[in-house]
Amino acid sequence: MWQLYWRFKIISWFDKDLKQLLDNKQLIIKVIVNEQSRYLGFDDGNIMLLKEFSAPATLELTCNSVELASNIVSSASTGDNFWLMAIRDQRVRVNGDMGILLWFFGLCRHLPLFKKRASALS
Repeated sequence: MWQLYWRFKIISWFDKDLKQLLDNKQLIIKVIVNEQSRYLGFDDGNIMLLKEFSAPATLELTCNSVELASNIVSSASTGDNFWLMAIRDQRVRVNGDMGILLWFFGLCRHLPLFKKRASALS
């Protein structure tokens, strides 16, 4: 989880589109993996990773394993809809506003370090 936090934090310094998505957002996403929870907070462009949080989370995302959580974020960063299949198959549980989940996966689209280049057709 800390890797995701630092990727968002560092990329937001350089990616104006990501920074624009983060501005004016105030929400907390509780991510539960293997019975352990962490809170990913977004507060007007600031990103926080918290072990505990007293207020209720805006969105709660529960995954059965670290590998599944990693695959979901990786697929969301490439625009793949693997996360939809994981929710449908009940490998991932979501409590809260699905609009926030879509916004979060929109943020993940900014995670790749290198953008894919269009290849020339032969």
